[in-house]
Amino acid sequence: MDLREATVQATLDLSYGTTEATDVAIAWDVVGVPTFENRYPINMSTRGYVQPEGVMIAGFVLSGGSSAKTLLLRGVGPALVAAPFNLSGTLSDPQVSLMSGGSQIDYNDNWSSSSNASTIASTASAVGAFALANPSADTALLHSLSSGVYSMVMFGVSSTDDGIGLVEIYDTDAANPNHLVNLSTRAYIGTGDNVVIAGFVINGSGNKYLLIRGVGPALAASPFYMSGTIANPQIRLYDSSNHQLRSNSAWGTDENYYNADVSAEVAQIASHVGAFSLAAGSHDSALLVSLPAGRYTVVMSGVNNGTGIGLIEVYEVN
Repeated sequence: MDLREATVQATLDLSYGTTEATDVAIAWDVVGVPTFENRYPINMSTRGYVQPEGVMIAGFVLSGGSSAKTLLLRGVGPALVAAPFNLSGTLSDPQVSLMSGGSQIDYNDNWSSSSNASTIASTASAVGAFALANPSADTALLHSLSSGVYSMVMFGVSSTDDGIGLVEIYDTDAANPNHLVNLSTRAYIGTGDNVVIAGFVINGSGNKYLLIRGVGPALAASPFYMSGTIANPQIRLYDSSNHQLRSNSAWGTDENYYNADVSAEVAQIASHVGAFSLAAGSHDSALLVSLPAGRYTVVMSGVNNGTGIGLIEVYEVN
């Protein structure tokens, strides 16, 4: 274990994973001591309920390198009916638009009709994505992207099509330092199978420090002014064994550690990563966590089965 890792881990052990550990890691960054290699999130996915009037929008940021990187982007509906998902009420015919700013830079309806369908299939296998039936109405894109801010919009081909859908973003070249630094998905949050579930994978070894947020009330205020938002979202973090690690329903309070007031620390880190601020005392939710390499899931739902539009976010802190 090197000195950077030892000091960050010791701070983490002593402070229960709050922002003191992040502050130590940022201090190492400032003096030029690099972080561990290959700890980037290498794929992110979100499952949610897609409505004609409430499309699912997944935003992501690529940063850290000058070389363009190819991503595999998928919008899945029909495949969720089959094993291992066995879901009912899925989106029957999804379509996806890849956006940069307000401009569409790519689009797909049926992946199996694409001219590069065989490359999409082989890439999906290489990155560990589950196979899509061929033919199927599921969607997929392979697109080379430079550093920047992008979004993927998923909606039904028919104006009356709604149901459960899955958006996925896979990094096809983890060695390229240009990597995914955050994911945010806006979707309708229902109950039962219609809650929002975000999954992500951390590559390599060592710990990755993340800010995870579940936003509802903040979407009703400036600059969003959205109606129908979820009033009291809660987020729960699970590991690959489906063990709940942390939970939160009030962003300024650490509900896992004696209800400690962590509003200043969370606000500081949100500012550091460029996240918009949350109102003091609001019922938006947030977690600051240090996680080893592995697979994780964040479930966003409403307290007391509340429903509405919400935003789930995962930010790389360092």
